[in-house]
Amino acid sequence: MSSPFKFLDAYTREDKDLFFGREEEVDSLLEMVKKNRLVLIYGPSGAGKTSLVQCGLGNRFHPTDWYPILIRRNEDINRSLKEAVTEGLGGRQFGPITEAIEELYVEYLRPVYLIFDQLEELLILGSQEEQKQFVEAIARIQEAQMPCRILFILREEYLAHLYHFEKAIPRLFTRRLRVEPMSRASLREVVTRSCTAFHITFEDNDQNPEQIIDNVSRGKAGVSLPYLQVYLDRLYQADFQRTYERERQGEELPELTFTTREIEAFGAIENVLDKFLTEQRQQIQAALKQQYPSIDDGLVQQVLDAFVSERGTKRPISFHMEEQLIQVDSEAYPFLASLPDKVRTDCLQALQRSRILNDEGNVYELAHDSLAALIDEARTDEQRQRNEAKKRISNAYAEYQASGLFLNRKQLISIEDFLDELKPSLRPETIAFVQQSYEHAEQAEQAALEEERRKRRQAWRVAGGMGLLALLTLIAAVIAFNYYNKAQKATEQALNRAFDASYMNALLFKKEGQYPEALERINAIGLPGLRPSARDSLAQARQTIRQLQMAIEKGDSLARAGKLREALLEFNNAYSISPDSVILRSIRQKETELETEFNILIKRGDAMVVANNYKRAVQAFSTALELKPEDDTTRLKLNKYLKLVKPN
Repeated sequence: MSSPFKFLDAYTREDKDLFFGREEEVDSLLEMVKKNRLVLIYGPSGAGKTSLVQCGLGNRFHPTDWYPILIRRNEDINRSLKEAVTEGLGGRQFGPITEAIEELYVEYLRPVYLIFDQLEELLILGSQEEQKQFVEAIARIQEAQMPCRILFILREEYLAHLYHFEKAIPRLFTRRLRVEPMSRASLREVVTRSCTAFHITFEDNDQNPEQIIDNVSRGKAGVSLPYLQVYLDRLYQADFQRTYERERQGEELPELTFTTREIEAFGAIENVLDKFLTEQRQQIQAALKQQYPSIDDGLVQQVLDAFVSERGTKRPISFHMEEQLIQVDSEAYPFLASLPDKVRTDCLQALQRSRILNDEGNVYELAHDSLAALIDEARTDEQRQRNEAKKRISNAYAEYQASGLFLNRKQLISIEDFLDELKPSLRPETIAFVQQSYEHAEQAEQAALEEERRKRRQAWRVAGGMGLLALLTLIAAVIAFNYYNKAQKATEQALNRAFDASYMNALLFKKEGQYPEALERINAIGLPGLRPSARDSLAQARQTIRQLQMAIEKGDSLARAGKLREALLEFNNAYSISPDSVILRSIRQKETELETEFNILIKRGDAMVVANNYKRAVQAFSTALELKPEDDTTRLKLNKYLKLVKPN
């Protein structure tokens, strides 16, 4: 049974009458896109970024005022951009992307808006070449000074990954909007107005909306809007079944009442979404098992796992139809491709009907990141180990491109159990890199073995010569003793050189901010007979790297939580432990983000003052002051307008 609530779907232009609580953000976004040719929209998962653009911004334009093109990466963002523009031109082919956009403008006489949704997919899944081509295309569009606006939408934890685009797109971070989690007052507005629109009343108009918000937030400061919609969707279905003892027919909206006891018994959001996913997975598995008795008991879970990346985010999968059967790329998705065509088709279509998967036009993907997180949590230890091996290979390949370093023998041993299974999902250049790593490791080991053999042959020759000079035993003994000392000294020198090389390699990783890899290199230096100073250096380096790793991880965690000032303190702490360019760059980035957030809050506060909304002005100035407690101007503003706020 369905409900009128959005569930995990984003709001679109058609949902204008149901989109509440984002007026300020829409105003800010509209002002930005009017004055800037590129706007960056970021925020936590579930904050409603896509809905803000599609529904909020979309309904501020008359259809004749803009020509929006929503673009997702799918398999390749450059191909998706080309296909989207080609579709707008009615299938006509074109040359450079700038000419195509110019043709679109001439065709429709409307500014073109290129909206790149979930851009983090490019950063997570895209190759360096794909990213390079994309950045070059955006730079050309910007330079052409044509009637075209570009909107980037991405999750805020990937914001820093865009900084290497800034050289080609200098104004990338000039205008950006952080979509924050809704305030409690806005959430209450969403709950009450949505329920009113769907003919739902409350037993207690004051208490029941607060109950629902508490059950969704569970004490957290921010609420994921998809979670709220899922909660309302499932609550509606339960209440409808209990009230009318039948299924909902079509789009009917009969009267319903949410009661205090009902909401209390319904439980918290953690149980609701997990229960929904579990129920749907079990139902689909049972239906498939009945039709195809030979399938694995965990088939549906394995299929869902294919739609989640190693980092726990959504992975879109392209498909095409052949004789009404769904086909996928066998090299990119070996497990899905290995399923019987009918089983694969029935499973994917059942997941789509259950609203777990969305069909985005020959691309299937999970309906929301929240589902990806739940599926990631349900992964087995073996799946996690396989994903960790794949991530380790990808990181090592990226390191190789930057520094020319191959995987060492210890790293190769850690991935070899999964290598054959992973090969179908790895790019040819990555597979070649792993093979070269094996060859490089074997060459290094062979060279070390040959050196040892050479030393032994030399020692035997010396010993043989000594035997021939039996009469000069004493002299021979002295000579042998000298050779022994020299060999010992050479061995000690070789040991020191090996230690220095490994130690410098570890420090290189530390300097590049790759602390787990640096610790791995430090721990791998298990050379016997190290000089005391070397052991001390290792211990000191290990302690420093651990301190840096803890500080950086804590700083990143605080930044993701929106606590920029605290994050900046952690990064500065890391810099004081061991200064390097990577940490300094993180500090500069966080300083920029803090400054941007501070300016946004000040502008918002000033705007509220103009509107005589002193309460909201005080809220904005208070939050700004948390970011910059030393700012006297803001403190004066706050004290001034605090006096004008009427007490409750």
